[in-house]
Amino acid sequence: MVLPSAGARATGHDMPLVGTWLPAGKPGDTAQLLLYPHAETRTVYAYATSGSWVRTFDLDTLQPKSVGMNPGRTTPTAFFVDDGGDLFVAVSAGVAGGAQLHRFGLREGALVKVGTFDIRSRIGNEQQVIGLYRMPGSRLLWALSTALNGTNKNGVKVTELDVPVGSPAGAKVNWTRDVSNECPVPMQGNQRINAALAYLPFASSLYFGCAALSPNGTQLPQSPGIGRLVLDGDPLRGPTVPHVFERFTRPGDFSTADSVIDVASGRMLISAFSGAAGGSTLYGFDAKTSSFVGGTSGGTNQFNSIGLDGVNGRVYGLSQDSRYGLLAADIRPTPLPQARRYPQYNTRNGVVPIYSTIAVDTVTHRLFLAYADSEAFSIVQDDGAPSVDPSRDDPDVNTSDVPEVPGRTHVVYSGVAQGFGSRYRWIGGPQNVFFNATGLSGGPEQSREFRGAYINTLGIGNGEASAAAIAAERDGNTARDQQVVVSPEAPGAAVPWPYGEARCLDFTGQPRTATEDGATAACDFRKESASLTAVLEESSADIGMKVGRSDIAARSRRDATRGTVVTVTSRAENIVVTDAGRELLRIGEVRVTTEAWARGRPGTAGSTYKREVKDVYVEGEQRCRETCTLAELDRLGKGLVGGRLSVRFPTPDPTMASGSKGGYQALVRRSLPEQLQEVVVNGQTPERVEVPGAVLTLAMDNRVRSRMILELAAVAAEARYGITRTSGDVVTDPDLGGGALVPLAALSTGDGLSIGGSDSGFGSPVGEVPLTGSAGDAPTTFAAIPTSVGRTAGLIWNGIGGAVRLFPIWAVLLAPVYLSARRWLLLQRDAIVSGDRL
Repeated sequence: MVLPSAGARATGHDMPLVGTWLPAGKPGDTAQLLLYPHAETRTVYAYATSGSWVRTFDLDTLQPKSVGMNPGRTTPTAFFVDDGGDLFVAVSAGVAGGAQLHRFGLREGALVKVGTFDIRSRIGNEQQVIGLYRMPGSRLLWALSTALNGTNKNGVKVTELDVPVGSPAGAKVNWTRDVSNECPVPMQGNQRINAALAYLPFASSLYFGCAALSPNGTQLPQSPGIGRLVLDGDPLRGPTVPHVFERFTRPGDFSTADSVIDVASGRMLISAFSGAAGGSTLYGFDAKTSSFVGGTSGGTNQFNSIGLDGVNGRVYGLSQDSRYGLLAADIRPTPLPQARRYPQYNTRNGVVPIYSTIAVDTVTHRLFLAYADSEAFSIVQDDGAPSVDPSRDDPDVNTSDVPEVPGRTHVVYSGVAQGFGSRYRWIGGPQNVFFNATGLSGGPEQSREFRGAYINTLGIGNGEASAAAIAAERDGNTARDQQVVVSPEAPGAAVPWPYGEARCLDFTGQPRTATEDGATAACDFRKESASLTAVLEESSADIGMKVGRSDIAARSRRDATRGTVVTVTSRAENIVVTDAGRELLRIGEVRVTTEAWARGRPGTAGSTYKREVKDVYVEGEQRCRETCTLAELDRLGKGLVGGRLSVRFPTPDPTMASGSKGGYQALVRRSLPEQLQEVVVNGQTPERVEVPGAVLTLAMDNRVRSRMILELAAVAAEARYGITRTSGDVVTDPDLGGGALVPLAALSTGDGLSIGGSDSGFGSPVGEVPLTGSAGDAPTTFAAIPTSVGRTAGLIWNGIGGAVRLFPIWAVLLAPVYLSARRWLLLQRDAIVSGDRL
């Protein structure tokens, strides 16, 4: 046995082995020890999982701080060291014995069992505690429990206990909340690793993982991911009250998943495993934005051990994979970087690691690794420098704080807009629903999409003005589905799409306009202006989900006073969601108007963002009259969350929207975490960055992603303006990217499972958001938008009938689209067969 000194450090290696340690005094009849360090008091508890023995040691010298004690033979199920340095151990005495909490601590240099608290009367005899958390400075202790032996008979429960600093004899249960309807299977794969549970003050919520898989892996419509239980009240002052439960879903096989929560950053990592899809993957979730922000690969084997450095924001995973061994993954950067690998630790003396928690000393950065060849711990020290968030170049390097003077300065500018009135998305398509339901492959994933009042492009910049819009558009998979078999002998005929794109481009100084059914576009390079409108009167039938009208108007121009100015106004009206003829939700209007401007000088960049949601009814009950307030929208979202339909109200990235200090740019777009969420979970192309005014999501994820999303009144506006001095005939002209929307770079999604998840969370600001700068011109209105286009647009998805019969829940989104398209095709079939064009 080799004990490391307090300052022991190897050179030339950022994860060196610095010693081994066998805790002294361990009885021979006890099993492998588990370690639970407390960095502040420099104490580590060693606890035998069987044989019931516990002792404390000095975390620096690894010498005993107390004598060992036998607390009584029990089966431990969860461990937690609170901010005072006491060790809480949840134990189970069998199916009939229920759950208890044992509390150990050092008192006057002696290790004592401070007390025992029986919670069987509140959570039931057949429950076992699998996760514990105590908020620093609070009397409150929360416990996550589930059924013994995986029976799930008594459900999944969250319990709040009031545990005084002294003896727990006066402790009491404040409340118990059964969350099994929302989270039927908590996320815990390794019984020796606590299920993650933590209270995050910025969200006033408890977070934990939900595996949501039935024994045959086909749990629908419940979906795996992150669970959030909102608590009312201040945990530092007294008891709380459990409120709404919210779930942020992402597909994957989480039946053997472990999870950790970094409280300081609000990041959570959950592990998924699939031998067919590449092994283990760690997926990162950012609770501050309610977004999945990437993943890091973990090798072909499951993790034997996992641990967290909550000070430095680093997660460790240990497996027997010879290519990976020990992983060190930083979880605070966005997107998540790939983990560092140390394959030499995959075994010790040819023997694999045991299943356990990796103890981490956050002061010395030492890890204690346990293997099955002996009861001694291998001690390695992490000398690796922490990863940092990818640096964002200062955009104001593209402009100088000088007046704009013709002949002495050069200007490079761009103004770009995106948006749509409504967009239906079926992520995963029928193939993924079939797989989630049966476990059998239905073919490669084929998502579907339908867009109403859609901007394909709108922008101005040095040398050109361009615009393109369409009243209704569908994706390539749907276009391929729209085949009509004329006869058994004849080949299939593609269905003509009834909407054309209005497109213009002017780089010669000759103004151009274009008009199609429901869309207009105008480009004028000399006037440095581009504008467009699009309208779709009705995009679904009268059952399921209906959007009565979608329209959008946008303009990008260069102004002599304000520089680049981009304005977008998007609207969706008369939204109705029904189920089996019963109205679930009705929204009179969702309207969003945004404007962004930049002039290239300090204080000249900024934006405004205004959202209006009017006349909302839930199951026939009016929730708000006329324009809804922030509080009413917040209650609306929370009221629907936890069921199969959720409603969210995203907002633009506040830093980007406020404008850069030097005045180069102002961007109304999604934040980077939310954009990562859209790309890696919902399959969004990276260049689309719109912020919808409202998002309705029906999630049916399981091992693969399957969800239906309706986005309403989405906008994005990006204004850039750079002023640089000229030097003689030479122009200082940095590459400004031609005014294009900046795509995401270096997306880190791991090389494991297929990707999937959830949208951003609730409580985001709603209404007028003047971010900086002056009010500017009046926003674009809908006065010039054409009236009804006289047609109903829709989609046909081949083979959908059988799937609908299997899953009536699809009718919420699929039936109206299918019926609408079918009706239109029947009306036009004769023209198609005869070869006539519409």
